[in-house]
Amino acid sequence: APAVVPQPQPANPEPVIIAPPAGDNTGNTAGTDTNGNGTVSLTPTVAEEIATSVTVVASVTPPATATATPTTTPTATPVTFGVELRVEGTSGRISILYSTPLETERLDAVRLPWSLSLRAERGAQLSVFVDNASELGDVSCTILVENVVIVTVVDLLPFGEVECAAIVP
Repeated sequence: APAVVPQPQPANPEPVIIAPPAGDNTGNTAGTDTNGNGTVSLTPTVAEEIATSVTVVASVTPPATATATPTTTPTATPVTFGVELRVEGTSGRISILYSTPLETERLDAVRLPWSLSLRAERGAQLSVFVDNASELGDVSCTILVENVVIVTVVDLLPFGEVECAAIVP
């Protein structure tokens, strides 16, 4: 709130003369008409109450303005994980269909063991489908992330198929 500071008064104030409006002889004045001419002379204490002038001193602090500071967000390199798709077994004739975020490919007449190593981000979908085209032998598929087995499927039957699918955790 603004502070109100009264103006200093002189040490010996002069009497203040207040003249009522013309034709106002109602006697609603403080003081005495000593001259008989309608002019009232007030004592300094009453005059101070009526004529005190005050100076309002206000200190205004402007609101702080927000200044946008440009920031640069560093481009983070995606976190990737070591992934291995692995097919093993004793079958002599197999076909592999695999899918990674980068490619889907079919391989025929694959010799076992077979593996594919790559890097993949969290949430990447991976799959390996193995078709045993032989009467003999077994096949298995495994998906590893950071050398931890996520899924393994084994088929011991001739002409069997196995499929492994996983999402990089």
